[in-house]
Amino acid sequence: MLTLLGLKRVLEEPCIYANDWLLVFFFVDDSVLVYRPEDRARAQEFKAQLNARFKMKEIGPLKWFLGMRVIRDRTAHKAWLCQDAYIEELVQRYRLYNGVFTTPRAVEDLKPLEDLPTGHPYEPSEDSIHKYQKKAGSLTYLVERTRVDIAKTIGKLA
Repeated sequence: MLTLLGLKRVLEEPCIYANDWLLVFFFVDDSVLVYRPEDRARAQEFKAQLNARFKMKEIGPLKWFLGMRVIRDRTAHKAWLCQDAYIEELVQRYRLYNGVFTTPRAVEDLKPLEDLPTGHPYEPSEDSIHKYQKKAGSLTYLVERTRVDIAKTIGKLA
């Protein structure tokens, strides 16, 4: 449908379509139109064409997308994606609120415990391994979306 309205799919990105004045990205039933202020009239016409074909609801300026908060400084022409809500959810889920956090990561690499005898107090149980994997996976999601700065640390932990 978007190609019939003059957009082309961005290569390697199945959910992004664009032309020389409009960028449309979507996920399932959420979509975002990005355009310059001088193209507002054309964007309104594009939305009218979409509305003629699909039942749609406009919710105003973009504030959230896929669980990420969108922060904009229109005068400076800047935008940021923030996953603070997801980070807070992880803090609550894994009860990390009493922890002490320092950055950046220590420079020395983690070293595995070698040759633990069976029943040693530091031998991980299947349950603790599973919980650790869930935590590492949750943090990997942050790296993939907005927190490239923690990629090396999470890669080491994973």
